[in-house]
Amino acid sequence: VQAFPESELLQYSTAELSTILDRALPFIPSREEIIVSCIGLSWSLVIGVGSNVDPEKNIEEAKNAVVNQHNLIRASSFIETAPIGCKNQNNFLNGAFLVETEMDSPTLKSWLKNLEKKLGRVKSENKDGPRTIDLDIIVWNGEVVDSEVYEREFLINSINELLPELKLRQKR
Repeated sequence: VQAFPESELLQYSTAELSTILDRALPFIPSREEIIVSCIGLSWSLVIGVGSNVDPEKNIEEAKNAVVNQHNLIRASSFIETAPIGCKNQNNFLNGAFLVETEMDSPTLKSWLKNLEKKLGRVKSENKDGPRTIDLDIIVWNGEVVDSEVYEREFLINSINELLPELKLRQKR
């Protein structure tokens, strides 16, 4: 494996570094994590946040956990929305966090799912049922990565508030 000084690594894009690592270390599953730790890169993302079980408390606890582990740039406005699917439940409080992290996407997704469990979320057969907290990566490095974004106006509004340069619109 060839060693590169940090000054040389900084001239490459993340994609180019990933290609270099693919050739040098094909057996390592998370090349993004190696790149980040080698040159101190961070990823920018938007986390969709929602709750309809004691939402103010659970969203605040989720925000505090994010602040303790990542760089919270800012939070969007939070709005009350009617439940989707299962209508016989409380309304949701929904919004989003703009975050920078050194975790790669799979690691962060796992961290978010563990945080949901810590805050009392129980997965049930009804995916649209009540929840203490729902945390999903919806934008990763300026790219929408959750197709449900385009079906939910509150997500589009939250993203546009945090990243107005994306200029998202709801699909009709």
